[in-house]
Amino acid sequence: MKQPLLVLSSAALLAFTTSVQAAGFDCKKASATIEKTICSSPSLDAADAELTQLYVEVRKALPKKAARQTLKQDQKAWLKQRLTDCDAKDSACLLKTYEARIATLKAMQEGEDTKSWGFDATIHDGLPILRFKLLGTQQDDTHNITGIEIKHAEGVQNINSYGGQKLDTQTLDLKDSGFVIEDVNFDDYKDIRLMEFMPAGPNVPYIYWLYDVEKKQFVHNKDFAELASPTFDAKTQLITMPWREGAMGTGENIYKVEDNKPVLIKQEVRHYLDEGGYTLTVKELKDGKMTTTEEKTVKE
Repeated sequence: MKQPLLVLSSAALLAFTTSVQAAGFDCKKASATIEKTICSSPSLDAADAELTQLYVEVRKALPKKAARQTLKQDQKAWLKQRLTDCDAKDSACLLKTYEARIATLKAMQEGEDTKSWGFDATIHDGLPILRFKLLGTQQDDTHNITGIEIKHAEGVQNINSYGGQKLDTQTLDLKDSGFVIEDVNFDDYKDIRLMEFMPAGPNVPYIYWLYDVEKKQFVHNKDFAELASPTFDAKTQLITMPWREGAMGTGENIYKVEDNKPVLIKQEVRHYLDEGGYTLTVKELKDGKMTTTEEKTVKE
């Protein structure tokens, strides 16, 4: 098995020269959990070697010192982020994260017309302003977002994957509802959400990252992904999500937040009748179960 090359201390990785072998280590001496995971997985081992080689090539090709320094910082942030996105023992998740990073570096190498869009925001009283930079390409009104760079006092956080898959969105209204910075879990710290794509109907899906106070970074949250086109009410600490199912059904869900997860507490469903009017069904959370509390036909 080839020796994996990216499971190094950040200092060792960032000291790369044009010699890939100088950054290697002996799998027989692997001690960290992620080192052992890479050494035991041929596909992850190969991805690690490919990424190392690609990183060296891309960095060497950058003509300006500032650009090379930025890439070093970006790679250092990615090394840290991969263990936020994946458990150190989860080779499948790690492989997807590596593949996403490889795709990002290949795009740089191939010279795609990457653009950036910047946003400044304060996520909590007393904290400095954060600089959010979204990276990707644009075609007409659609933004293909493949990365998010977040600059803060302690460094840079780079997001180019979530839940083990490559970040690759089709986002509209980027500066309005496409990228939103707001407190979604009502902990007094603002979080971020990014439109995943624009569907044919009104139920717009988002990818969510919640701010982790202890880690001082934004962490992907899969549970909030069920919330499409939501409204967050900080006063009541409730989330409202209207939805539509085909031409004959609409509804509204109301959630509270427990342990950083949205919990459905009330649902109103309207089913429209061919002869006019609709049936209304209301369900509410009682004793841990959604229970029907009202059913009626409304004539119009």
